[in-house]
Amino acid sequence: MLTQIIPLVVFAAIGYFAFTRMKAMKGSAGGSYEAERARLAAEFAALRQPGENDAAFVGVGTGKTIGKNRQFYIALTNKRLLLNEVGSPQMLAYDRGAVGVSAKKAKWTTTGNMQTTTTYGYDVDVKLPSGESHALRLYAESPYDTGHAPAMSTFLREVGAA
Repeated sequence: MLTQIIPLVVFAAIGYFAFTRMKAMKGSAGGSYEAERARLAAEFAALRQPGENDAAFVGVGTGKTIGKNRQFYIALTNKRLLLNEVGSPQMLAYDRGAVGVSAKKAKWTTTGNMQTTTTYGYDVDVKLPSGESHALRLYAESPYDTGHAPAMSTFLREVGAA
């Protein structure tokens, strides 16, 4: 009898621990996004030009290529494109007329671990004045980033894709 109860108790303890840690990690991830948005807003406020509208930063990244992913926060205002690579302390700003930005609806399918996952969002193409270009993914949902949906809506409206 005792040999049957011990595995159940261990299983319940592991389940409880996993559930409570998952909640803590989700809260931690959400806090990280909020802190990053606050940092970007403060930096934008310091660089803001007279008559420039608010910048709504969205998180975008390159496709899922192991070891080659790059992640950015990007925003469009009525005057500029703002670009900040994750981990870089400097926000880059480009005149809106000197850059090319487009977004189109997309669906991505990933297969791995005997599972196929389909996600939705937008393919965002950015062409900078230097000739550098980026093909980025903007996911429709970001469960840990509460500011994602309103920022995405504003960004897509600025691009003309909404």
